[in-house]
Amino acid sequence: MLSDSLLEKTIAIVGLSPTSDRIMRDNLTGFGFTVVSASTLDEIASKPDLVIFDHPEDVQDFAAQWSDLKRKFEHPDLPLIFLGFVGSKHTEPFMDVDLLIKPVRRQRLWAKLSEVLCLELGQVQTNTPGTKEHFDNVRILVAEDNDLNQMVAEHLLTSLGCIVKVAKDGREAVNAFRKEQFDLILMDGQMPDVDGYEATIRIRKLEANSGRHIPIVAMTANVADTDREACVAAGMDDFLSKPFTSQELTDAIRRNLRS
Repeated sequence: MLSDSLLEKTIAIVGLSPTSDRIMRDNLTGFGFTVVSASTLDEIASKPDLVIFDHPEDVQDFAAQWSDLKRKFEHPDLPLIFLGFVGSKHTEPFMDVDLLIKPVRRQRLWAKLSEVLCLELGQVQTNTPGTKEHFDNVRILVAEDNDLNQMVAEHLLTSLGCIVKVAKDGREAVNAFRKEQFDLILMDGQMPDVDGYEATIRIRKLEANSGRHIPIVAMTANVADTDREACVAAGMDDFLSKPFTSQELTDAIRRNLRS
């Protein structure tokens, strides 16, 4: 059983551009962390459990500031993650610092946080702070072939009160639809064997004589107009762009659930 308790950890994100800061903040709050943003290490006002820092140009100058920060909060083992590009190298005194390669995808971010903070998925509350909506006992089928994406989606939905079933490809999704009743389907577009578009077409054919219409929301990393048109042509009702936040997922469920 996944825990609904809040994760009482604070992450400081430092030195990111406004766009990168917003995306990182959305992902971290979506996982359930408290997030503080700062332009420099000196601006961090409250004690963090982890610092994520854009890879410094002057490592030696950063080293002095980093030492001051650890002394300030009496946290000699404060974890640090640098954001860098392919080819970024650690130099002394940061040989053991963790590195995340840009652009930072949600799945890799969660995997790195799990490693650095020694977390288990059940420790995380993935409701965005301020989200009050709860979908008790709403049955949702998640069609997704990536194991980590499955876990993240399942926990996001479970934390919202949903009952979740996972299908690893389009064929399993169609079979699950035949056998069980669901209120909504989250459908990855790109899956092996039977992809999400073909699975949606098959489900719509099964519905043709039943009078049913289950909302199907595409989960896709592609946001071009042609991709949206492909979703509509297959019979999908809506789409979520990956990576999505808990609030974006909540909004999609609310939009598509029928009264």
